[in-house]
Amino acid sequence: MLTSTEFLFWSCLTLGLYPYLGYPLGVALLRALRARPVRSQPITPSVTVVISAYNEASHIEATVRNKLTQDYAGPLDVMVASDGSTDGTDQVLRQLAQADSRVSFFRQEPAAVRPPPSISWSSARAARSSCSRTPIPCTAQTRFASWWRSSRMPRSAM
Repeated sequence: MLTSTEFLFWSCLTLGLYPYLGYPLGVALLRALRARPVRSQPITPSVTVVISAYNEASHIEATVRNKLTQDYAGPLDVMVASDGSTDGTDQVLRQLAQADSRVSFFRQEPAAVRPPPSISWSSARAARSSCSRTPIPCTAQTRFASWWRSSRMPRSAM
């Protein structure tokens, strides 16, 4: 018969080793008894890069072209929100949108009070009718480095 001290010792040892030995052995046993095959498919979700711009005429073209040259295998769109730009940003964006169907933009007039970001995101998604897209918010000066491209996407997504 175990004394209370021995019982406490063996209980603590068992509880301490269970996550490292007991659980993995139990899972291996269940896997051997009840095999469940994995049905995998290549996944390439569509991605929308969302850029907010205010008076970025000198930067916006390079930024948009940088996003379009990514080597992502799935559908990639660029959406630019011009926040009442006065320096010709809208004209540059209009030319880019006409040259490439993956580029879209909308102009938002400046206001003293802004709606919550969730309203803006839902508007952007509704404008592209893309509930299943993955938005990537950026500023007009954001550039993706060449090492960032495919290395940031999980292998199952390529």
